[in-house]
Amino acid sequence: MREPGYVSDAAAGLVYSYFMEVDGSAALRLLSGLRECSRQVERGVASHPLDEIDVGVLALAHQADGGLRPSRAAVQLEVAFPSITRHVRGLERAGHVAIEPDPDDRRGYRITLTDQGAAMLHDFQQDLVTRFTPVLANWDPTDVAALADGLDNLATAMRDARATADQRPATRHWWRTSTGGQP
Repeated sequence: MREPGYVSDAAAGLVYSYFMEVDGSAALRLLSGLRECSRQVERGVASHPLDEIDVGVLALAHQADGGLRPSRAAVQLEVAFPSITRHVRGLERAGHVAIEPDPDDRRGYRITLTDQGAAMLHDFQQDLVTRFTPVLANWDPTDVAALADGLDNLATAMRDARATADQRPATRHWWRTSTGGQP
């Protein structure tokens, strides 16, 4: 499990390059604020029995029509496949998810949310709302909506930047290039 406030080097680089073109000081203030918000959320839910990956698997299974493939969960949550498998097994033992054969791949399986898992996810989300709502109690509703819209836009821009970066050809290892080993 990642430490609270952890940001991968790749994600930090993408955010840095994206924002430094806009306004460096505003970007750094934004990143600092996001990091502190992340820490506070993690502190607030530290006593909850589910960890970050468990909640992610439950949320993705809730959204998935026809079940969630573990490979999709691994990609979406940016964790190794064996880690997803371990979490899914724990969630299954706890009765939060059910494992069903994948109709499109006899070797695979799909993860579906049980009623107990849906209740656990709902409780987790309600706990977040209960802890977070008082923080926004004195905010103007239009400011809350503007912040939510801005964060949605930021998340989309970061996903798009990451997807673009992931599509670039890897040149880190010169011996793997098509030029026969020439840099």
